[in-house]
Amino acid sequence: MGDNSVARPTKSDQSTQSAGTPRHDAVDAALRVAHSQTIERALALDLEEIDLQAIAQARHDLQSGRLDTAQNARTAAQNILEFGV
Repeated sequence: MGDNSVARPTKSDQSTQSAGTPRHDAVDAALRVAHSQTIERALALDLEEIDLQAIAQARHDLQSGRLDTAQNARTAAQNILEFGV
């Protein structure tokens, strides 16, 4: 006769699975609370007030490589160290 055993999750598997979703929900809720004012301002933006020409110029400068300078790289590195990613 064959082996009739069924693979069952271990206790560590069950705790990992059950802890995964609530932890993500808690992080999501914490971010919403911490940044609620910023989120509200972003949602309230009037699209007509956005300077589309400035956005196009910035996009062009980024794509052309014009902003890829040693000074900009140093500044970016300093900001990452100071403020994080």
